[in-house]
Amino acid sequence: MGIVTHKDHEILTIYPFNVLALAMALYGSLAVSCTGSQRPSEPVKPWRKEVSTPTLTPNTQPAPQRVPANPTIDTAASPLPSGSAPQAAATLQTPKAMPPVIDECDTSLDLPEDQAIFLPDNNIFVTRVMSPCLSASGQRGHKRNAGWMAMGFPCTGGEGRIDWKGTNHSRPKMVSFLMETSCLMAPSDHNKLKTEASKVARISETAPLIAFNPFMIQYWEVPGFGDADTSLTVDLRSAESLGDGWTHFIKGKPLKVFLVGRENAWVPGNKVYGIEGEINFASKNRFTFKVTNAQLLSSAERQKIKARCESLKPERSCAEVF
Repeated sequence: MGIVTHKDHEILTIYPFNVLALAMALYGSLAVSCTGSQRPSEPVKPWRKEVSTPTLTPNTQPAPQRVPANPTIDTAASPLPSGSAPQAAATLQTPKAMPPVIDECDTSLDLPEDQAIFLPDNNIFVTRVMSPCLSASGQRGHKRNAGWMAMGFPCTGGEGRIDWKGTNHSRPKMVSFLMETSCLMAPSDHNKLKTEASKVARISETAPLIAFNPFMIQYWEVPGFGDADTSLTVDLRSAESLGDGWTHFIKGKPLKVFLVGRENAWVPGNKVYGIEGEINFASKNRFTFKVTNAQLLSSAERQKIKARCESLKPERSCAEVF
């Protein structure tokens, strides 16, 4: 047995000798192990799995070849024989929706969206017939008694306003003919339109006229003078037109004009009209308009007029009109 004395508390503790010896032996072994290590002690780190970082290398392999979805349209280019010119690649186009097949399809009239019918007696255009359809045999037409739309010309049924600048009416500095879309259009009796539409366009007189829209000027020319512009009014600005043109006009001679524009309403397609007409003197500040010829312009005709517009100085916004 051994005897251990605690001085602080004056307590005498007696341990069995063999237990005390074992404790001292363990303590000595631990001290020898710690003092014999050459590395300083390191803080204990939480355990985690080591993940290796992959090494990125550039991909030098060629890109895979795209497999065409439709061999008849999307195919790989084949070598061209010598002397032959390369051809443009085929492009896909969305097919236009076909009108429905109905029993009441009137095939006596077929007015496509990109066309119009001129009625010369009343100087108006039939611009659209509603409800296109197909008959049982596949012929195009429109539903029987479908509504239709027409376009007239401002100031043909009433007087328009003349706006002139200067102090002398006989020698103004500028003259504007305001062919506003609110100006009255002829004919005022729409039954006359239905009668001529039935005779010329084969539209039934019982079919309703659902809209009678005005023509809107977007480009104009005064033949014989250098005046032309992309505006909503016809203006006289040159010395020639303000001299001879205006002088003869206020004495009763009509002023010939050429107008380019569209229907002042939302309609399918991009229809551009060319109108030849005469502006007639009505009073000091008033005029009337008369249509002498009108047509739906083709693409080639539009390009010719656009070229004349683009030759004007200073430059006008011709691309926005044509």
